[in-house]
Amino acid sequence: TNLSKIAEEVNNPSHITDGSSSIVNRGGTIISSVIRMAQKLKYITVAEGVETKEQKEHLANIGCHYMQGWYYSKAVSGDEFMKVINEAA
Repeated sequence: TNLSKIAEEVNNPSHITDGSSSIVNRGGTIISSVIRMAQKLKYITVAEGVETKEQKEHLANIGCHYMQGWYYSKAVSGDEFMKVINEAA
């Protein structure tokens, strides 16, 4: 699908450069535009599939509210997830 194609482009590390988080291709530009549009509509944004520190930093810099992906944790079962949540509470 088109969304998976965009995700594939964004997940390519060559799309995001050093700490300035400059986007050098259309995939990153699309993601930045979608985040800005969501902000104007006062939507809360969630990015999935975050795998690297660079992706996390870029998404944070452009105002993404929440992120999930392998950068934060491997996939876990519902029981494991609830255990972590309950321990943090």
